[in-house]
Amino acid sequence: MNITTIRFSIRNLFTIAGICAALYIIYLSRQVVLAAIFGALLAYMLTPLVDRMTRFRIPRLLGTLIVVLFAGGLLLGVGVWLVPVIYHDIELLITKLPDYVTIIMQKLAVVGEKLDIDLSSTSLYTHAMNWLRESGSYILKWMGGVAGSVQYAFGLTANIVLVPVIAVFMLADYPKMESFLDKYAGKSKDKGVRKYLSLSSEVMSKYFRGQFTVMAILCVLYSVALSIAGLDTAILLGVVSGLLSIIPYMGFIVGIVASIIMAVVQFQDIWHPVYVIIGYAIVQALESFVITPKIVGDSLGLHPVATMIVLLIGGAAFGLVGMI
Repeated sequence: MNITTIRFSIRNLFTIAGICAALYIIYLSRQVVLAAIFGALLAYMLTPLVDRMTRFRIPRLLGTLIVVLFAGGLLLGVGVWLVPVIYHDIELLITKLPDYVTIIMQKLAVVGEKLDIDLSSTSLYTHAMNWLRESGSYILKWMGGVAGSVQYAFGLTANIVLVPVIAVFMLADYPKMESFLDKYAGKSKDKGVRKYLSLSSEVMSKYFRGQFTVMAILCVLYSVALSIAGLDTAILLGVVSGLLSIIPYMGFIVGIVASIIMAVVQFQDIWHPVYVIIGYAIVQALESFVITPKIVGDSLGLHPVATMIVLLIGGAAFGLVGMI
């Protein structure tokens, strides 16, 4: 082994150590990194609006501030209304969960009698009920403690402030970033690196802007449909169904199964589950034939199975950031 090889090995070790240190720092500051990612994503989604305002001779910085303040106010208003409703639905679900399980066990006992199988209450059932009650109380206390802690409030406030600040700077400096790309990646959008950057930007813009719009619409439609059906946790189930719609068919499958179970244990009849099925069928038809074709279109060419696998792998490996 000569001196050159030794130097090369030492340099590789320092490089690997530097990469590991950088990854560890990113892990420690993952909340800030996530806020930065959301800020960049927000800037990317709002770029067309700012560009449109500049066409009316509005200075880019002023247009950026107007668009970000409007978007932030809209999100804040929705959050102020939605968060207490979601918290109430979760609290209601946790409180009634033991009663729901009792109803299910009673139904199973009736079925067991007809099949000559003993499915009546047992010690296991008693332990399960005690566990559900204790877990529900613990979860509610934890949610209240977290929401009331100074550290959590400070971190949440810092991240909420950081997201629009990053978005403002990225939107204001977007022409400079384009100039940088033109300088180092070539000005032509039909050749070399610039070609693939433009193609990636086009596909990502169609996916992110379209998919987030579709998700928001589905959250509203599912919530309205379940509210009409009379479910206690209609908003919670509707929002979860809409958010999971980023994975093809996942939001529909998870939402309709959970909603049917809730309708059965809440009303104990056949009609309310039918109402839930009709509501989901109508929303799914609108999403498939009207909403998605109009907003996203069929130009992405992404197979649903490929999208599902990639999102699940990204989520399993890196959580929410991996899915993004």
